[in-house]
Amino acid sequence: MSKLANPEDDYSPGLYGLPHMGEVIANHRIKAGWTSQDAFAIVCGVDKQTVTYWENQKYLSDMDRRIFLSKLLKISPPLLGLTW
Repeated sequence: MSKLANPEDDYSPGLYGLPHMGEVIANHRIKAGWTSQDAFAIVCGVDKQTVTYWENQKYLSDMDRRIFLSKLLKISPPLLGLTW
């Protein structure tokens, strides 16, 4: 398992040697205070089904979406496969 940002966070394996991105997103969403997917969807300008989709994916291929979520949720870029 990858423990790139916080050693105490333990995520299932995702793809390409990264942690399960859906778990990372869900964990950081809740830590940021958005306890419901509905409220988070409104902030992101998407519907709840989209948030559910993100949180069930091992890997999000949409680079722009990963950058957006990294900034919004203050996720360490390497946890989402970002190298900047």
